[in-house]
Amino acid sequence: MATYVKCVPETPSISEVIGNANESLYGMPMNMNLPQNVSTPINNLQFQGIQPRTLASHSGFVSGIHPHRHENMNFTIASPPSYMQLPQPRTQFHNQLQPQQTYEQQQHNIQTSTNPVDINPMTINMIMNTIHEINIKLEKLNLLDELNNRMSHMEQKFERFDNEIKDIRNDLKHQSERLKDEEFQNSIIEDRMSKTENAKERLAWENNELREEILEMKCHSMKYNLLFSGIPEPSSWKDENTEEVVKEFIQKELNVDSTTMSFQNVHRLKQRTDGKPRSIVARFTSYNDHEKVRRTAIEKLKNNVKYSVYQQYPMEISERRKYLLPKLNDAKKHGRRARLQNDKLFIEGQMVNRRPPPPGPQ
Repeated sequence: MATYVKCVPETPSISEVIGNANESLYGMPMNMNLPQNVSTPINNLQFQGIQPRTLASHSGFVSGIHPHRHENMNFTIASPPSYMQLPQPRTQFHNQLQPQQTYEQQQHNIQTSTNPVDINPMTINMIMNTIHEINIKLEKLNLLDELNNRMSHMEQKFERFDNEIKDIRNDLKHQSERLKDEEFQNSIIEDRMSKTENAKERLAWENNELREEILEMKCHSMKYNLLFSGIPEPSSWKDENTEEVVKEFIQKELNVDSTTMSFQNVHRLKQRTDGKPRSIVARFTSYNDHEKVRRTAIEKLKNNVKYSVYQQYPMEISERRKYLLPKLNDAKKHGRRARLQNDKLFIEGQMVNRRPPPPGPQ
């Protein structure tokens, strides 16, 4: 029985492993060439299910087989799986053992032989370990291919993202330039709007001044006018002489001689909503006659609720006077010197309802 020495060899290459396997099987190196018409049974080796045994010697003899009997030199070994098949050795040793056999005899002997060949278990382990390492490396190579594909896909995505970011930056740059232009235009518009607002305020003040001047002119034109309210009117206005009605009222109710008085115009106003008689407006020719009748009416009609005589004012001035009359009465009640001229209230010689000053020049 052969003796084995256990050692830890360096990791051999696949060619070294196959060479060692061939030398263990045939006892010869792989560099020996066989004739082309001679085949070997190495392709039919099968390692599955074989009990490892030691070869008798390196001379090619198997235990129990006579070296000079050629029929005993042919043996059959089942083919291994495709991933464990070894390359067919080309050697002259097999040709020397069977010089007289033909190709058909060799094939017949291979098919009929049932004697298994003993194989060194160390060689099988080396082959299996090498195949396992090759499979691991192939799996790693497949993983590297997958990683390479993923990296390529990621690079394409990054390139697309980079292009999109560049487009966004360009858009932002254009938007920034447009925003600067818009801000500049807005500043110009704001300046114009500011000037327009100032001009508007100025025009509003001037318009108000013009309206006040018109009101003053109206007040001046109504300076000679007096309103007589409470005087009954006939059923038909065509039968009424309003000038004679006013003169008769002044003569009877105020005890003032009206025969010498003259009027520019005397007429009734529009219909009232409360059902009372329409008031009569009389424009005196003489301001002295106007003032005589007005002052006398204040004294004579103080406690008379039926009739009233008062100065005519524009509608807006009349509304202002209604607002200022309580202040006037309050000032007089406290013994202060106060008077109301048109829509201006004077207390102790000072006007208390001044209009706001105009806006400054722009």
